[in-house]
Amino acid sequence: MTLPITVDFETHAIEPRPNYPPVPVSVAILEEGRKPEFLSWGHPEGNNCTKTEAKKRLRKVWRHPDGLLFHNSRFDLDVAETHLGLKPPPWHLIYDTLLESFLFDPNLPVLSLKPLAEHLLKEPPEEQDHLRDWAVANIKEATTRNFGAFISKVPASIVEPYAVGDVKRTLALHKYFLKKGFYSRSEAYERERRLMPVLLDMERRGVPIDVEHLETETRRAEKALQHCDRWIFKRLGCGEFNLNAGQQLADALDYAGLVRKWEYTKPTKRHPEGQRQTTSESLRKTLTDETLIDVLEYRSLLRNQINTFALPWLEMGQSTGLVYPSWNQVRQYGAKGAMGARTGRLSSSPNFQNIPMHLKKIWPRRKKGHLHIPFSHNPDFGFIDLRAHVVAPRGRKLFDLDYSQQELRILAHFAGGNLVKLYNDDPHVDLHTYAQKMIGKDFSRLQVKTTGFGIIYGMGLKKLSKTLGIEYEAARELRDAYREIFPGMAALEKRLIKAEGCETWGGRVNDIEVIPAKNGTENGWATKGIPLPHKLLNTLIQGSAADCTKEAMIRYAEDDTHEGELLISVHDELLGIAPTRTTPRAMRALKRAMESVRFEVPMVVDGKSGKTWRACK
Repeated sequence: MTLPITVDFETHAIEPRPNYPPVPVSVAILEEGRKPEFLSWGHPEGNNCTKTEAKKRLRKVWRHPDGLLFHNSRFDLDVAETHLGLKPPPWHLIYDTLLESFLFDPNLPVLSLKPLAEHLLKEPPEEQDHLRDWAVANIKEATTRNFGAFISKVPASIVEPYAVGDVKRTLALHKYFLKKGFYSRSEAYERERRLMPVLLDMERRGVPIDVEHLETETRRAEKALQHCDRWIFKRLGCGEFNLNAGQQLADALDYAGLVRKWEYTKPTKRHPEGQRQTTSESLRKTLTDETLIDVLEYRSLLRNQINTFALPWLEMGQSTGLVYPSWNQVRQYGAKGAMGARTGRLSSSPNFQNIPMHLKKIWPRRKKGHLHIPFSHNPDFGFIDLRAHVVAPRGRKLFDLDYSQQELRILAHFAGGNLVKLYNDDPHVDLHTYAQKMIGKDFSRLQVKTTGFGIIYGMGLKKLSKTLGIEYEAARELRDAYREIFPGMAALEKRLIKAEGCETWGGRVNDIEVIPAKNGTENGWATKGIPLPHKLLNTLIQGSAADCTKEAMIRYAEDDTHEGELLISVHDELLGIAPTRTTPRAMRALKRAMESVRFEVPMVVDGKSGKTWRACK
């Protein structure tokens, strides 16, 4: 097999959109059997060409019949097109070792180029040391942690070994995966490569928000948060402390004499007896003051809305009215920690995936199922309706479609038996209601639903009983009854554990997940771990659901019969935008794309359109 040309750009520091992608200053090129090239035009000294000359050479590279190879192709292709006018080749001529490494082993803890090459190829990044030392010694702002952001300020002669080392590693990794039979998983690789330009278009397009109204709502919410803090300190009869620090809160609750008996976290080396749990769920069993519990829960939910969603959206959207999510296609680690999912589910930064669909209502009097907030008569209190602030501009409309029971239908696909028959007999059947009817007794639909998903997610009996609010033995009885109703489900679990792995609908192979041991590492890589075979069903179902949604996104993006564009993917849900007059056609096209993904049971899609994301729900 002939090999593609490997390319890697060095750029100015990376900033969020709209100032992304960063301006390139040099590029390394490696063609198999030839000496590596390093073209530099933007470093402070030692450059060997002009930007025009580099662009001329890159045009020839971009036309190479065997394609281009990158580690994180979305970044390099965006840089090349935005700043050098080089349009991306067709997807089948783009290769990416970031995607290859994820498909090779989704449980690898790090997919960054240098640590990945050191782990798999035993090649330490020694040339990085000289660049780091020069940057720290000569650039005031540079440190041993952030020196990579200052590559554009380092002389080309020092950057060259670093950049050439990266293209050599990238090509070596590509060859390593080829030798390991990587192309036996070509279906999954093709899907990820086809998805890459779709995600790039979504990143460039951005998500329109109503900045003015979201800013007003956020300021109101921040005032409510401050009022909560003052009320809590007064209720506890103590001075101010960090309410976000769990153990400081626990100390204050002990001091106020409000604790029946603490629940503790699992023991650790640092905390051999565990730590006092201050989650809302634990406090409901621990505290004697129900109103305080409600106020603490309200505060926690409101703070999450402000810090996780509203403020990041406003920070990015302030100047343009657009939030530009960066989509995590695979599991990896960055400056902010873990990003993406081993199951292949998409996530984004800023976050659009985990917006709570239903928040408890707040009420000035105690009412079952509501949060009793004694000061809620104040108009400042309430939650931020985040989806109401995603707003289509004039002349355009949003549309939102999501799969009905996507994970349960995929479970039926793999488990077979009466699950398949149920969905084929009635594509709109409510599986939870059916299961509740078959189980009988006094279990509610919600308890039965929670049990079904608990089995899929690998939830233990102790946690299941806690979540359901019933005794341990009752939880066991319910779980066993659920498995008896759908015998194919239990048989599937046993097959997966016996096989010690699974292959998703989209052809991605996952072995038993290993949780790294904290005390067994070598160069940041785990040398010991804990296998989790009970998570395989979750890996199979969620992984296949991710494949399904990705395939639907690709089919929609490659369909030229509509004027709609994708904005957001939230697991089984896709949000798009189109000119108002053509929105119905765009919706039909998306529904067609989503329902055309074939399983043993029909996939059913529901949706609405409107001026705001809220109106679509």
